[in-house]
Amino acid sequence: MQRTRAGRRPFSFFLSAAAAIFAAAAGIFGAEAQMKAQQVKPLGIQRIPRLEVRILSGEFEQWGPEIVINEPRQLQFRWGMPISAATARWDLADAPFPNGAVIATGTISATPAADKLAWFAVNLAGVIPAAAPAQPVKYYVRVFPQGANLVPSGVVAI
Repeated sequence: MQRTRAGRRPFSFFLSAAAAIFAAAAGIFGAEAQMKAQQVKPLGIQRIPRLEVRILSGEFEQWGPEIVINEPRQLQFRWGMPISAATARWDLADAPFPNGAVIATGTISATPAADKLAWFAVNLAGVIPAAAPAQPVKYYVRVFPQGANLVPSGVVAI
């Protein structure tokens, strides 16, 4: 090994020693990270199907997550999801899901293709009171696609 005139080692020696220590540490920590990566299995990300109710129709058509009604009537909904499902059902509850009691349910005949929308109607006559109560009451609608790895839609409040 070369020495400088004063009998000291050159600075490059310290750099190479530091590089060797860094490489050894990286190898140890790299192996640890690799072992942890093999032990942890990532959870799949599931996108929640979209559900909206028609608020206005015609030239000023508008869709949204909530509608206020004063009497039972037929409501139009549209929904879509990232993957297709063979069948689906809608649920109407008297409180937010999952705690609300389902008071009506129905089958949706037209299921959308992946990343497309489909429409369905729900007639609330005979399901909710005909006269508006003194205090406002909220109901909640969701769509539940049938099949493996499928999750319920977002909720629409009525």
